Amino acid sequence: MSKHVEAAALSLKGPQGWVYRGVSFAAEQGSLVAVAGASGSGRTSLLLTLAGRMKPTQGTVTVAGQVKPRRIHKVAALAVLPGVNDLEARLTVGEHVSERLTGQGWMLPKTTRSRMTEALKAVGLDLDPKMTADELDPVQIIHFGVALALLERPEVVLVDDVGRGVTADRHAAVWEPLTRLSQTVIAACVDPPPNATQVVTLPLDRA
Repeated sequence: MSKHVEAAALSLKGPQGWVYRGVSFAAEQGSLVAVAGASGSGRTSLLLTLAGRMKPTQGTVTVAGQVKPRRIHKVAALAVLPGVNDLEARLTVGEHVSERLTGQGWMLPKTTRSRMTEALKAVGLDLDPKMTADELDPVQIIHFGVALALLERPEVVLVDDVGRGVTADRHAAVWEPLTRLSQTVIAACVDPPPNATQVVTLPLDRA
């Protein structure tokens, strides 16, 4: 049986050299893959590649049976990636949801509310739609970012910087909802959780 997400010798080279190099892994559907590495190891760029938003220089990637970036784009959704699709501090939860769904063609208020309730429940959030993004704590920000990705009903969810700004005593709490999603989750982090299905380590030395 083929894997749900599969990367083979995946590499990306930029003007300053290799961004990431020789990344290979295979993940079953519904698994949690932790991409671990320090800042500058290429974590975000790898997630963008796996989401079909960035074309690799070398290697191959298959996501939910799709190999072309524009088709991968349709089955993989990005949670909030710092510097890529950050939350707008003064926008409300409801406004973020409406904005995300606009690109999906879901404009009816009833549909928006239903999708929002479904996505928030999946990550264990109970948020007032009138709350602004700057009222969310670090754990809620990560989970809300995942909820926004789930609005697209993807097969694969990609999450960046899991654990950023989260205190050590809440480290387990930030990962817990990600372990029980039915989607395949690929999450970048510095410190991977002990219950990750597998850990893909990105080194700083890519020579």
